[in-house]
Amino acid sequence: NAAVEETGSEAGEEPGPDDEEEDLPSLEREAHLAAGLIREMVGGSEPFRFYDTQLQAVRDVTYRDIVILMRATRERANAVIEVFRKLGIPSYAELGTGYFAAGEVEVALAMLRVIDNPRQDIPLAAVLRSPAVGLNPGELGRVRLQVRDGSFYDAVVAAARNPELGETAAKLAGFLYRLEGWRTAARRGPLSRLVWQVLEETRYYDYCGGMPGGAQRQANLRALYDRARQFDGFARPGLFRFLRFVERLRESQDLGTAPALGREEDVVRVMSVHKSKGLEFPVVLLLDAGKLFNRQGLQQDVLYHRRLGVGPRVVDADRRLKYPSLAHTAVSCRCRLEALAEEMRILYVAMTRAQERLILVGSCRGLERKRQRWAMASRLPGRCLPDAQLARATSWLDWLGPALVRVGALESMQGTLVPPGFANDAAACWKVSLSPLPGPVRHSSETPGDLGGLTWEAICRLQPPQLLPDPSPAAEIARRLEWTYPRLSLTGRAGKISVSELKRWHDPFREDGEDQSARPDLPARLPRFLADRGLGGLELGVATHAVIRHLDLEQPLDLEGLTRQLESMVQRELVLPAVAQAIAT
Repeated sequence: NAAVEETGSEAGEEPGPDDEEEDLPSLEREAHLAAGLIREMVGGSEPFRFYDTQLQAVRDVTYRDIVILMRATRERANAVIEVFRKLGIPSYAELGTGYFAAGEVEVALAMLRVIDNPRQDIPLAAVLRSPAVGLNPGELGRVRLQVRDGSFYDAVVAAARNPELGETAAKLAGFLYRLEGWRTAARRGPLSRLVWQVLEETRYYDYCGGMPGGAQRQANLRALYDRARQFDGFARPGLFRFLRFVERLRESQDLGTAPALGREEDVVRVMSVHKSKGLEFPVVLLLDAGKLFNRQGLQQDVLYHRRLGVGPRVVDADRRLKYPSLAHTAVSCRCRLEALAEEMRILYVAMTRAQERLILVGSCRGLERKRQRWAMASRLPGRCLPDAQLARATSWLDWLGPALVRVGALESMQGTLVPPGFANDAAACWKVSLSPLPGPVRHSSETPGDLGGLTWEAICRLQPPQLLPDPSPAAEIARRLEWTYPRLSLTGRAGKISVSELKRWHDPFREDGEDQSARPDLPARLPRFLADRGLGGLELGVATHAVIRHLDLEQPLDLEGLTRQLESMVQRELVLPAVAQAIAT
């Protein structure tokens, strides 16, 4: 038998396929629903039992018998894993991304950045706020007030020497002492030893092990240590180069989280439909069945089909209009039908992975309208849904809903009429539930509006906070606008001058239009190879060609006219006076 759980909400419209900010909360709620179903099947009041063909006996289902399938796991499986982790359900997924986004990895990298250069405000604040030091936001604010205009590191040093801060100063003093030792170890020893020393001395590795999903977090930290150990074998190791290597790796490609649990352990596996091909599982939960199909590729101005060819849009430049041509419409229609056929094939693969129980979980907006459209599908002739009905689908639910209506599985819907001969034993195999999406689990014991026993009279007696005096905004703006660079004279000099550049600036035949402001300050005495030796035959010939190139042929070309043009070239700094004198003689 198989069971279908479809969840829906009637508020608003369905989120777009590429809008992850709106789509992920819906997926997280589906994960909460799936977690509740898993708890009912594993260790619930009525656990699910099935016949194990390998043991030749009936047994209770375990976590390892359950698989979560999704159309795409990139950037989405992490949300499901995180929900399961919070609810205490062991889960496992082979992910290709998400390593650098893990909180424990970010904190560990922040520690290494501070060791490399403590005058980085953001990494330093992250380390101080982390369990390695344990400052709260109020303490961070008091530390910042010690030195308001300097770097945050200067404020930390000043706060560590301030006895009025008490315990905060003691924490900072201990951190600075350890930081100095880590910086010394970074200069003298291998990088991998430094990474493990930091994790051990701060007890951060043990702290992560006690958090929810501690095995996964510790596996991520061990993976960072392994990468540091591999980097020690490079030709040019070091902490600074390792951090640059990590940044380039983060920008080019993310890494998958370190495997903390094996696929053979008693965990719920999360995988894509593509990876599940050829496999079968006792219980399959297919999430995200209501996710809209991605049709972004059909919105391009030029479409291509391997048989129909190219289909461009028509651009009317005079009317400033752009509309699809007949070829564009034909190619778009064919590509859309082929994409729907691929989605149908993927849905078939997903539904045929289950051996004993199949649970389809999908969420949608505008559920009442969809219910009406699904009910209309029951009145269509034929046992199979017409091609036109299949082509109008925007998600898997648009295929599943009408199919369930036609077999009588949705008889509870008002206005649903099952054609004669369609209601059969297939309806008994399906259990359909239409319900609002569950909300996210609260991790705080306080309810909204709980003020911790405060009364209105107590609130009225509260004094407003004393604001710190700030400088005048106008004065601060004026100070910034009137600021000038103290070494302005050096900005016009080149930072590096090659020998060829040095010689080019003394070339008497340099081209016009060259930037004279970038000319370097040269020594008063030129080197011997640049000293003036007079014009030889080659130099005189090159100078003559340069003068002829700048001659104005519309002016008189007699001796007097040529002399005037030559003097004009000297005034315009096209040629040097010595060159003009040599040509004139």
